[in-house]
Amino acid sequence: MLTEVRAESSFDHRRLYQRLYGHVARCSVLRRLGAGESLYTCGAENHNIYFIESGCVKVLLLSRSARQCLLDICSQGDMVGESGLLATERAESVVAMSPCVLRAVSRVDFVDIIFRYKLVEETLQYFAAKLQDQQQVMSHFVTADSEGRLAATILRLARKLGKPCGGGLMIDERITQEELAEIVGTTRSRVGHFLKGFQEAGLIERPSRASLLVNEERLDEHVQSYL
Repeated sequence: MLTEVRAESSFDHRRLYQRLYGHVARCSVLRRLGAGESLYTCGAENHNIYFIESGCVKVLLLSRSARQCLLDICSQGDMVGESGLLATERAESVVAMSPCVLRAVSRVDFVDIIFRYKLVEETLQYFAAKLQDQQQVMSHFVTADSEGRLAATILRLARKLGKPCGGGLMIDERITQEELAEIVGTTRSRVGHFLKGFQEAGLIERPSRASLLVNEERLDEHVQSYL
């Protein structure tokens, strides 16, 4: 099971981002967003793919009962809006968590680039890796309780957003307890309770209100205990 948890990091999506970005920059439109501003919303006829140059965004899905689910958090070096390749109305919304700079490339130009510069195979690997990551998230929802899901979520975000720091991974982007609750499917108060327990167990540290230091090895062992 350990290899399954680590599989999400086996594909270097940042390398693909860099290769695509060199070609995308010439046919893209620069977008700037303030914190809390929407890139696009559910139902929009928007067929662009976005390359994040700086900042952080969250991907949201609204249920029929108007309950909000936070699907993913993306930052510098990530692509977002790949659903635009389906050429249908957006099923999700994307909102800036901090001031952001992005480049928007049309669906037509994106497809042309990956074929013209022989990046089809790498792009398919990228989509397969994202699907594998989502399958891991789904498995945690089935096999773990809310505490286990929170531990797995923090580990996944640390590996995606974190930077090496003192033997751990530092997440500098401020992620609120409400946002963690939306990802995990529980309440803010329960998230606060679990985070306190993680700190006492030495799995995480809070150097400041806006940062989180994750002990990757120990948190990974903790996640494994739920599988």
